[in-house]
Amino acid sequence: GSLTKKQKKNCKKSEKKVTACGYTCSEPAVDGGWSDFGDWSECSASCGGGIKTRFRTCTNPAPENGGANCEGEAEKAEPCNTDPCPVDGGWTDFGDWSECSASCGGGSQSRSRTCANPAPAHGGNDCEGEAGESRECNTDLCPPRLPSWPEDFKWSSAGVPDGYTCMRVLEFAEPESHTWTDNFFCWKNGMADPGLRWSMAGKIAGQKCTNTHEAADPHTWEDNFVCLPADSPYNFKWNSAGPLGGLDCIQWLETADPDTWADNYLCAERGGDVN
Repeated sequence: GSLTKKQKKNCKKSEKKVTACGYTCSEPAVDGGWSDFGDWSECSASCGGGIKTRFRTCTNPAPENGGANCEGEAEKAEPCNTDPCPVDGGWTDFGDWSECSASCGGGSQSRSRTCANPAPAHGGNDCEGEAGESRECNTDLCPPRLPSWPEDFKWSSAGVPDGYTCMRVLEFAEPESHTWTDNFFCWKNGMADPGLRWSMAGKIAGQKCTNTHEAADPHTWEDNFVCLPADSPYNFKWNSAGPLGGLDCIQWLETADPDTWADNYLCAERGGDVN
């Protein structure tokens, strides 16, 4: 061990005495010894894996007089806060707009995004804001639709009815007493013109025409036709002996004409909204 002061003093005296004899007096070697480790340092990361360290010193005792240094490491390290860090969610880009819900007259379309860029993980926050958005589209007014058969059509033997646009049905050969001058075949206002045309002189070239013939009426009805454009969706059939089975029919009635005009019908297949 180390010498006390008194021992050192005595040694000095003895050293002087023995120096003349060729000898020296020196302190014994002291090997170093480790202190205890200190406290751990703060972790180098709050999450996701960090390192903490602690140290000790070769001072218990320190090496002296040629004594050996301490063996081993002065520093100790170990991992800390190894739980994964929270990941807050992030939005992807918006996708493409959907098709418009209407081709005209105003519709809507939408697009969406997902909270996956990145997705929230390990307690991270969800994305803020909306996952979808919408907007108006195709806001131009729709063109008028064609009237539907038979509900949008009407026969009138008393002039043009309110709320309708009409084609006059006339045969000049009829006596005035039969009142054919105020007979009309009509369709509701606000709808597209179906292209109805009346002819008292045979078919109209380039159109599809249906003969409205009443055989019992002697007043030249054999050359009277109701005509439509060639590409019209309506396919009329005429019957002078009551409605036709399987078709929807509208009666053409002139009560002042005695020549069997009580059983004449214009018929066609039922149609929804004809576009």
